[in-house]
Amino acid sequence: MVFAGAYAPPFRPQFSEEENAVIVERINASEADVLWIGLGAPKQEKWAYQNRDRLHVKLIGPVGGVFDFFTGRVKLPPAWMQKLGLIWLWRLCQEPRRLFRRNLDSPVFRLRSLLSKNR
Repeated sequence: MVFAGAYAPPFRPQFSEEENAVIVERINASEADVLWIGLGAPKQEKWAYQNRDRLHVKLIGPVGGVFDFFTGRVKLPPAWMQKLGLIWLWRLCQEPRRLFRRNLDSPVFRLRSLLSKNR
């Protein structure tokens, strides 16, 4: 495996078309087969979807906070929480203001969807 490069664009809610063109060109020039994107959800998924046809990679992987764990910026939960699939709860406790709506909104949506089908 060969590491093809890294790029950390400036933080902003959305990139301009010019910025997108530069980013796509840098990725394509690297000749990478795999692209890992860590822009945060849902921005990274939206960016990958909007640019998928312009990118010359075999796999696009929006990985979110995985880079934070690998770099040690965010501490992993105890093994028992990992085994029980409670990493989301650990992260919610670490960053409640940032993650509260994202982590709790999805289960609420699912519950509302299930309840609405039974009416």
